[in-house]
Amino acid sequence: MRILPILAVLFLSYGHAVPAGHNRVPLRGKELLKKALPGFKDIDAVAELIAEQKKKAQQRLSHGQQAVDKEMSELIEEAKKLNPKPLPANASHSIPEINSKLGLDEVLVEGDMLLTLEQAKRHFGLDSGRSKRQAMQGWDWPNSLWKDGVYYSYSNDLNQKGRDAVDKAAAFWQQHTCIRFYKVASKAQARSSPLLVFYPRGGGCLSQIGRDPRAQEQYVSIGPGCETVDVAAHEIGHALGFNHEQNRWDRGQFVRLNLDDAEEKWKYAYDVADKSQNDNYGKQYDFRGIMHYFDTAFAKPNKTVMFTRNPAYQMSLGGSDVPTYGDIFEMNTQYSCYANKTDPYHCTWHVKAPAGKRIQYSVTYVGISDSEGDSLCYPRCFLGGLSIKGIEKTWIPEGMRVCCKTQFNKAQTTASNLLIIQPWNSFAYTDFKVQYKIVDGTGGGGPDSTPPTQKTTTTTTRRPATGKCPYNYQILSADGSRCYSYYTAELTYQSAESVCRNARGSISMSQPAQDEATLKNVFPRSVQGYWHEIYSNGVCGIYNFRTKATGYVWCTDAYSKAAFICEQPSVRR
Repeated sequence: MRILPILAVLFLSYGHAVPAGHNRVPLRGKELLKKALPGFKDIDAVAELIAEQKKKAQQRLSHGQQAVDKEMSELIEEAKKLNPKPLPANASHSIPEINSKLGLDEVLVEGDMLLTLEQAKRHFGLDSGRSKRQAMQGWDWPNSLWKDGVYYSYSNDLNQKGRDAVDKAAAFWQQHTCIRFYKVASKAQARSSPLLVFYPRGGGCLSQIGRDPRAQEQYVSIGPGCETVDVAAHEIGHALGFNHEQNRWDRGQFVRLNLDDAEEKWKYAYDVADKSQNDNYGKQYDFRGIMHYFDTAFAKPNKTVMFTRNPAYQMSLGGSDVPTYGDIFEMNTQYSCYANKTDPYHCTWHVKAPAGKRIQYSVTYVGISDSEGDSLCYPRCFLGGLSIKGIEKTWIPEGMRVCCKTQFNKAQTTASNLLIIQPWNSFAYTDFKVQYKIVDGTGGGGPDSTPPTQKTTTTTTRRPATGKCPYNYQILSADGSRCYSYYTAELTYQSAESVCRNARGSISMSQPAQDEATLKNVFPRSVQGYWHEIYSNGVCGIYNFRTKATGYVWCTDAYSKAAFICEQPSVRR
């Protein structure tokens, strides 16, 4: 693009103005980043280190790169046979494309990773021999985890499109992991640090890696062209501690590279992690993972660099709309979301007092986040609730079930020095709050107040048939024949279909009446509606929770988005 001398800014093809320097020349690279992040002090030193390590990494890659052998030639030819149509002119740019146009390659690692000097040294193996990991455990581990949840905010200049993308991406990660996200208006409202700040200044899609325990604020750039759920989910993945999938130590078992068609300045970005430092928690290489770049990443114009060794996966490289099941599994393992679970639906907490003491407690909340306290209040707590053991002198009977507001805030005292708390849920998850204190042991324990009068509830609800669902399908149908999974991310019908296929199921557009009533109750209040009903003429319905009515659009409409439900057959026990 020709730059007119009178312009003080550079306008990229997606309509963004880049700040200019004192000489009216548009800022690029590290100077642009300094302008956007004046508090980030390591930019010059990191740029210098990257320049040094680029050469070494490219030498390693060149040394290890096989010539275009028979296998590589066959893979290239197989890819050519696919002959996909060109992307539409208005298609989104990839993360590397956006950042490369801004010259950010001189200060970012692998296309979008913003590192402190200490992190950069460790990334390149210059500090105690440590190198990069897919799930980052080398940088201030375990302080690099967001143990107290992620408090996040926006800079004032982030547009609504960017804010919506961030909110939806954060909601998706929260829905499928044990990581909590809390949106706040300012640092003063955050209960832990750093505050994760999303900003657009200067442009680009980039993030720091893992939590920086020394910082008060940590930054993620969602610049023009980056305001999509997939990009926001990718950058949040970095902030939570993930590296790129295509840089795993075992990449060569699944993907071959044709570096002859890679841009010279970006070749180093294909360097892989050292096996001894790359922990993927047993997850196989994930072509469609949210942390995987496109096959054309860092390529020369109209060229391809990555080729899957199984050609059937060539069209699967990158391009996921939301984190995949593999991403979710790895993130949950990274954050020990499974560590305290006896199975995917049960967690157990043991509260133990010194010998001779007792525990006085009260349940103050049981439900699903963003819902009222009665969201799980059904006969026999059959959808989920909290089981409490400890007020009886024997451990043989099943614990007391709590799922209704009328059971909250009633003080009880254990019969011994042990209290066992176990939430469960048959379709999603159970949030709860329990307050307790240690008291002197007196008598035989038991309730401190009169327990609520038992009330028999007559219901025609059938007991669900016994069936088994995989972990990513949380809800068993009333007859036990199918499994459902709900997603709060608002996507087009076609994108939602893709997510369900990726989860080895199909989008659920109609359900039996009993299942439909249950499913409508699982969505949090923030969800406006979900995809529901489809007709042979290509019309799809969106059920609106506010109006309690279904509106209709063309299924191919690129502007209509909603939450959705996936389903697959259950496995009989």
